[in-house]
Amino acid sequence: MKKKSDLHALIQAMSRAEKRYFTLDARKGGRSQSRYLQLFQAINKQEIYDEKVLKATFGNKLNDDKSRLYEAILRSMRDYRSQRSRTARIKELLLDANFLYERQLYAQTEVRLLEAERIARELYDQPSLLEINRELRRLLNSKLDREEDHELSDLISDSRQSLGLLDEEFNYLNLFDRLIRTRKQVRQNKDSSAKTNNPVEDIERVDLLKSEPPVSVRARLRYYQSQAIYQQLLGNQLEVYNNFKAAVACWEEHPALKKEEFNRYLNDAFNLLFAIFNYPPVTKEARSLLDRLANESPKNIHDEAMLFQQVTTYRLFYAINYDVKTPADEILIPVEERLTKIELHPIYKMNIRFNAAILYFIQGAAERCEEWLDPIISQKDNTLLPDVNRSARLLRLLTLLDQGMEGDFIEAMLRSEQRQFNKLDKDRLTEFGLWLIKQLKHFNNEYGKGRKQVLSLAKEIMLRDWQNLPLELDQLIEKWLTARISGTSVLDLMQAE
Repeated sequence: MKKKSDLHALIQAMSRAEKRYFTLDARKGGRSQSRYLQLFQAINKQEIYDEKVLKATFGNKLNDDKSRLYEAILRSMRDYRSQRSRTARIKELLLDANFLYERQLYAQTEVRLLEAERIARELYDQPSLLEINRELRRLLNSKLDREEDHELSDLISDSRQSLGLLDEEFNYLNLFDRLIRTRKQVRQNKDSSAKTNNPVEDIERVDLLKSEPPVSVRARLRYYQSQAIYQQLLGNQLEVYNNFKAAVACWEEHPALKKEEFNRYLNDAFNLLFAIFNYPPVTKEARSLLDRLANESPKNIHDEAMLFQQVTTYRLFYAINYDVKTPADEILIPVEERLTKIELHPIYKMNIRFNAAILYFIQGAAERCEEWLDPIISQKDNTLLPDVNRSARLLRLLTLLDQGMEGDFIEAMLRSEQRQFNKLDKDRLTEFGLWLIKQLKHFNNEYGKGRKQVLSLAKEIMLRDWQNLPLELDQLIEKWLTARISGTSVLDLMQAE
């Protein structure tokens, strides 16, 4: 550990399942009262790390206890992950082989090494194949009945092949990393309005992309990824789409590698989704890709959470922008239960809830919209996505009007929200919120044609003074005003576009 808070950061990053595994592991052998387990439980309860509180309980030996706990967690997580990771299995087999070799159990050593080699070949893991090759040579030289020279020749040939494939893979990895950094720099310059030369002129080995895709599977993945980023820098969205599609297809062609490195597969799949939405002619492909991803079975809880969060977010984006007529319940009833159980950062949950509420809002399901907005508004930490929180408050007021809530009830809600907005930092969205609440007060105090006049004037002012609000809130509320004035619905307006 380098920082005092490293252990706290490690524990907070663990899933519930990982924490449960460590706790059970630590209790083996009657160690339930061990100091490092007590320390683990104490730190786990701290949302914000507090060294002083821990010192008051654990005294001057706290640093030693923390070091032991840190190592114990990593050791336990190695065991936890080895049950699910074939890469970890290779390492275990190599350790086993070394143990058996030292005891001159050469036949048993060979069995372990050949099993490790089989797994490594399925994963196209060239570094592991080179390590296994080295151990097989040591074993060959130790056999009492010296084998024919052809075994050594085969091992030398295999090592040369692995070195060549590894060199090929790293050539594309080097290029990919340079392209990623160039893209980041271009985005920073764009944000700062700085002028730059052609962003790809000075990238070393970009000539690699002029050849055919390489032989090595891992190099081929990097080739497609590099091509996609390169074409993105050139502004060629069709080729961005084509290359991420090729990368995803490459993963699908090698299921063992895809399963082992599922997180990397997901990165390419979601990059493909992003590319699909940036190239309108293929937008409809998003639905089938989302369906395929939704049917995947991740092997760990972190990948499961990432998959759920991204698929749900993209499904809602697709529905809101391209398919508003599909009933929101069809998408969100399966999501609703999982959202309360799955381990997601509160920010991701807020985003999902807000987009779900927008879909219900568009479809005129005011009560369901309100149900999805309430958890956002009641969130204790107001620093989390303040724009989402403020927008949710304003949308809830509109849903209450859509449900027929009027008179004193609405007046009380408007006063309550006005007090809340007056406490907030005075940014543009806050000022808009105070303006909109004022308009809704006028609306609540009018009847008949007077209400339409209030809404018409509000729309006129919005078009003049309140454009380009965060989260495109201005566009949504403008449609709501138009629908109220014309006696139609937000859904009809969006379908007519």
